[in-house]
Amino acid sequence: MEVARATGERLLGDLASAELTLRLLVLERDRLAETQLMDQRTRRVLHDDVLPLLQTAMLRLDTVDRTDGASTSETTALLGDAHRMIAGLLRELPSPFSAEVAKLGVVAALQRAVTNELADAFSAITWSVEPALERCRALSPLSAEVAFTAVREAAGRCA
Repeated sequence: MEVARATGERLLGDLASAELTLRLLVLERDRLAETQLMDQRTRRVLHDDVLPLLQTAMLRLDTVDRTDGASTSETTALLGDAHRMIAGLLRELPSPFSAEVAKLGVVAALQRAVTNELADAFSAITWSVEPALERCRALSPLSAEVAFTAVREAAGRCA
């Protein structure tokens, strides 16, 4: 009887541990998804909104007032420094898709990225993947990341 009771307690403890582990995995997955979305949004805002504003400000300052050249050129230089720093940060940040490309392969990661990022830009997305593209799985991680980034950028420009 005591063996049965101990076994039952052990089973209940294991079930509770398994349930807790599953809940933690769900929370971690949600947190990871939120982090990836925040990272994508930050990159998009910096690249698509902030950098063009800085570039426009530099161009306008350069042509607005030639009479006060010292302060205008100093301001332009400061804006240029800010522009270069932000661009450098964007280049140095690891791509959020590197792990997905390595795990899923180029085609599947691209399908996921386009579906998540550009779903609102197209009325419908139809995928037709040539069998020859399955060779993408044999690409080195760097080549796969470059191919993924190039196709994703092209899809974004078509949107």
